[in-house]
Amino acid sequence: PQFREIETNAEKLWFTQILDHKAPLENAATYQQKYYVNDKYWDEVSGPIFLSIQGEGPCNGPPGGFMAELAQQYKAKLI
Repeated sequence: PQFREIETNAEKLWFTQILDHKAPLENAATYQQKYYVNDKYWDEVSGPIFLSIQGEGPCNGPPGGFMAELAQQYKAKLI
């Protein structure tokens, strides 16, 4: 399907992620995990938050396409 372009003001952010979730006390290694927040259409009072999981692949940009259209329609924040 064709999705229309959605303007974004997504902010690229980082947080410290634990590398080994099965043994975090034995292995304290961490890395910086990237994520994006787009609140352009978000209604802070009643808007939902939509979370897009990139899986094991790289996070190359904010959620777009259908997710962005839904965010605009439902006044949601995209993460």
